[in-house]
Amino acid sequence: MTSIFKLLTSMISIYSFLCFIRIMLTWFPGLAYSRFAQILSSLFDPYLNLFRRLPLRFGAFDFSPLISFGVLMVASSVFGNLAMSRSITLGLFLVLALNMLLQIINSLITFFIFFAPFLLKNLYNKKE
Repeated sequence: MTSIFKLLTSMISIYSFLCFIRIMLTWFPGLAYSRFAQILSSLFDPYLNLFRRLPLRFGAFDFSPLISFGVLMVASSVFGNLAMSRSITLGLFLVLALNMLLQIINSLITFFIFFAPFLLKNLYNKKE
């Protein structure tokens, strides 16, 4: 049973990595329509579309991929911990959920720190 959980953990990690590549390809219009991107789109868009239905779009920014990664990371952690301890407790699940929340907050803060100069510049230019 342990090897099944390890396999699931590895599969989720690979899926997460390829999903990340899919999202990054959408940022480059020339690459977004390549054959490779179309294959990735057919594999990962059904999963990503589950989160796109949620109200997570603020202006030009769509935060649904961030939530989808969080869910994948929690699933990976749960299966990884099941592989190691062969049991999951409510406390472990709560710690994993809190960890996901903190990762999302950390990602948002990093995102805004990185893009703050561009956002402020655009706001300043609109006022003039």
